[in-house]
Amino acid sequence: MYKFIAGQRKTILASYLKIGTFTNSYKYFTKKINPDFINLRNNLNAEYWLEESDIKLLNKFGEEYLKKEFIGKIIKEIKRHNKTAQDLVQLLNDVNFASLNNRGLINLFNRIYDNLFEMMGTIFLSQDVFTKAIEEKLKVLIENEIKNKDKRDYYFNLLIKSYNINGINKEKIDWYNFIINDKAAKNKLREYILSNGWLVYNSFYYKEIESYINKRYEEIKDISKDKIKKEIRTYYKKSKIEKENFDKKTKYFSSEIKFLSKTLRDLSELRLDIKILNNSLEVALNLKLLYYIASKFKINFIDLLDGYFYENIVDLINKNKKVSKKEIENRKKYISYVFVNGKLKLSTGEKAKKIASNILKNSLPDVNQKILKGQIASKGKIIGVARIIELGDNKQFQKDMKRFKRGEIIVTIMTQPNIMPIVAKSSGIITDEGGICSHAAIISRELKIPCIVGTESATKIIKDGDLVEISTEENVVKILN
Repeated sequence: MYKFIAGQRKTILASYLKIGTFTNSYKYFTKKINPDFINLRNNLNAEYWLEESDIKLLNKFGEEYLKKEFIGKIIKEIKRHNKTAQDLVQLLNDVNFASLNNRGLINLFNRIYDNLFEMMGTIFLSQDVFTKAIEEKLKVLIENEIKNKDKRDYYFNLLIKSYNINGINKEKIDWYNFIINDKAAKNKLREYILSNGWLVYNSFYYKEIESYINKRYEEIKDISKDKIKKEIRTYYKKSKIEKENFDKKTKYFSSEIKFLSKTLRDLSELRLDIKILNNSLEVALNLKLLYYIASKFKINFIDLLDGYFYENIVDLINKNKKVSKKEIENRKKYISYVFVNGKLKLSTGEKAKKIASNILKNSLPDVNQKILKGQIASKGKIIGVARIIELGDNKQFQKDMKRFKRGEIIVTIMTQPNIMPIVAKSSGIITDEGGICSHAAIISRELKIPCIVGTESATKIIKDGDLVEISTEENVVKILN
């Protein structure tokens, strides 16, 4: 049996890179680098399924997180990958590609590819399959120190909620400062946005990006400097107040509780940072380097994104060897990467679809079920209209943003940092994937709205417009109508 882990719209290269999620995370615990998984790409949407026995093994590995020296090593690795990604984004935005020969293009491509592959592993290290051991130990320790159940829940949520300014709010502050300092330099707007590529993740056309830039600029350009500065001060003030409240209410807890809660907070913050930087690096790779390669070798840019594997891009640069139109169409329709017993098998087209369907036939959810279980990310109870949000398709996402009404409930595979305009209007969040350190968990706790993550199949079972109830008391999502 396989369990759904993640999924979203991905380019063919990013879809393959996701294999690093499983193979790279293992290397921190064992020499066995061959978990059984299946990676599908169905009409451009990628899905990732992991064998249940491997998930149990990963849960066991999570006990290593209870050791200070181990978690210190993991956090150090995540920070290293984040810094490398940040440097590569800057490099891609600054480099003159025309000055590079073919060897130079391949070297640059390999540097980015290798870092993205490594990053996938460290993103996964903050997934619930690993952090569950910390959560369970923390709850036991809190239970030993606090007898009142309601107070236990209160303190658990307090201990895991970050009081620092997160990566999304840091960018808002940067944006405000940019507008204040460079208000007249509108020609620098594209440069700014592309250095924060996660804002336009899965945008593949400069026309779309220009539209986003103009809209964002128009929203703030006439606001006075004093008002903008006041807005910036509120972020720092809120962070300071939350830090003082945290210190005051948690100072009597044991050192072990403080260590475990700090571990979860650090992993949450770093997971958001690595997601932001990973998305930014993918955007810079696509819109800078791959866009240049497609132009240089006179092939359609979207065909390159959706039809060229790593080795095809290398062959294109080295030998001007192109993938046939027929094979590109096959790859756009269906791709399966099946990794079993240490061997990876790649298939495309109808053959790939049959292989994947056969493997997953006993793992797919019952689409008629009315109750879904997941993991509580933020407590509460709410009834509202469900809106399926497609983050992978930027055009559809823009439509979803326009039709989303205040008080509706977000249902999505996973949240991305660029979903915040919708989240601000929502009354709750339901996701297929994620854990207590996920982006959805962080933002729902910050906004104090109920959230259940890791349902595995909410987007497959809940229909757009359904009336649903999120009940974290029962840890379920109910489809009411």
